Amino acid sequence: ITLQYLARTVNPYGSYPEFFKVAEGKIEQAKSDSTIFFVGDSTIFGGGASNEKIYSLPAQFQNLLKRSGNSLRVVNLGYPGTTGKEHLEILRLFPPSSKVIMRTGINDSWKRHENYKLHIFGHYIEVRLLKLGMIFWYGWMRDETTESATKAYFEELQTLARNKSFNLYFIDYFLGEKTFMNSFFKSHSNFI
Repeated sequence: ITLQYLARTVNPYGSYPEFFKVAEGKIEQAKSDSTIFFVGDSTIFGGGASNEKIYSLPAQFQNLLKRSGNSLRVVNLGYPGTTGKEHLEILRLFPPSSKVIMRTGINDSWKRHENYKLHIFGHYIEVRLLKLGMIFWYGWMRDETTESATKAYFEELQTLARNKSFNLYFIDYFLGEKTFMNSFFKSHSNFI
């Protein structure tokens, strides 16, 4: 019950479709030449920060830009629990030559299992305790299926970035440790 309540109070969006509409509006309003978009899951959103509007990675980056006199605007398009599929949906909305910093892929390893969702009265409800169990059980597992899906996602992401001439940078998840996605991004010059 506590996890269900916290999920509702911490996340300002009721659902991913609501977030997507808000993201669409933010992207339409932004001037791509003077905006840096942050895309990702809870780590970009600000999960774990005492106040995501102040201490999230995008908010801290905006502060650094201001202190250095740079007028670029930062837009946080992080949403907890999202996968590469949802990140691609967001990226497709961006105009060509957008500047994008992203963390992606960590949720793809466990989210292929939907056992934590219950279908009640025509709606899917996430049971947070089951979801937490799924993350612990499947979160770091790698097998042929996950490797293949990750590789396909990474290639699609690179193709989209090339076709739209994005200035795209990937952020390391755990400071150089070999994690689920870092092995795919590591060899690229746009990996931070």
